[in-house]
Amino acid sequence: MKQLLIISATPFEVAGVQAYLDTCGTADPMGWFCLGHWKIRMVCTGIGLVSTTYNLTRMVMQERPDFVLQLGIAGVLEPGIPLGTTVWVKDDLIADLGARDQEGNLLNLLAMGLSDNSAALLRSNPIQEFMPYIDPLPKALGLSVNQISGNPEDATVHIQQMVYDCHIESMEGAAMHYVCNELDIPNLQIRSISNYIEPRDKSRWQMKDAIDNLNGFIISLLENIS
Repeated sequence: MKQLLIISATPFEVAGVQAYLDTCGTADPMGWFCLGHWKIRMVCTGIGLVSTTYNLTRMVMQERPDFVLQLGIAGVLEPGIPLGTTVWVKDDLIADLGARDQEGNLLNLLAMGLSDNSAALLRSNPIQEFMPYIDPLPKALGLSVNQISGNPEDATVHIQQMVYDCHIESMEGAAMHYVCNELDIPNLQIRSISNYIEPRDKSRWQMKDAIDNLNGFIISLLENIS
């Protein structure tokens, strides 16, 4: 059976998927659920790039899954994307990796004359079996930050959006893609939009709708592939 590792920063973002596996899957002593021809395990890697890098690396070195699926919520930089929308984050990048010149322009590692994979866009690499179900989703370019933006004019976010035309913001996406691509593990990032990047006001967020939509889509995906 093929192994699918589903990761998220926190358990509440994927509680619906976990409940589905508890009900419809058959658990083994190691925490994997058998569902059709897949063995599926859910792991919370923690919030942020550092925690995700460490916990995901430790997990994949121990288990070597066939596929890694990262789930979560995200803020949106593009006002044309409605709250609650579920998107396929095809590419991601680290917001502040590099330097600024005298004019405040962003210099990534490639522009600084350094050669490193993390200077480029970090791309998803889904397996073909998932494509009929994820391809209809809106495609997004992700921006991974260490601090959630509470202002669309934040210097780092504004520069990155201008340079790369990023659509959404999260705190873990780039770490997942980097680890999986370096270890040659197919991977996919799916997120639902909970809030706009604007002066921070959580009363305007649609967290529940975003989580419900994310979990509903993934449950349907698992039903289709199993």
